Amino acid sequence: MKLNTTTEYALRILIFMAKNQNELFHTKEISETLNISYKYMTKIITLLSNNELIISKKGKNGGITLKKDSGEISIKDILIIMNDLDDDKCILGLGLCSEKNKCAMHETWMESKNSISHTFSKTTIKELALNPNSLI
Repeated sequence: MKLNTTTEYALRILIFMAKNQNELFHTKEISETLNISYKYMTKIITLLSNNELIISKKGKNGGITLKKDSGEISIKDILIIMNDLDDDKCILGLGLCSEKNKCAMHETWMESKNSISHTFSKTTIKELALNPNSLI
């Protein structure tokens, strides 16, 4: 499974912020540290702000901070916000795949797909930020 770039960046931004939960970050700092285009990052920040995961404060002492505790934000939450779930997308690339329209891999893939979905639902940004293998 491959996440789209916007989702990957959103996860990286949130993990970076979760490492210092109550800190106020400047968007330029995050952009430079994570090597994400500033313009692209501001679009992601807007999505995260509109979905009440971060707070954006304007002005001289402005910046962004997490609105929710990072332990309350799951990977699945980010996938939903970034419209990156692809629950009905066929693993073989044959369009939509469902109980009514099954591909040759449908039954085999469902167990793995459900396991991945469960993992995304239970894994939080906080867990990722605390993981010593985190590259961020």
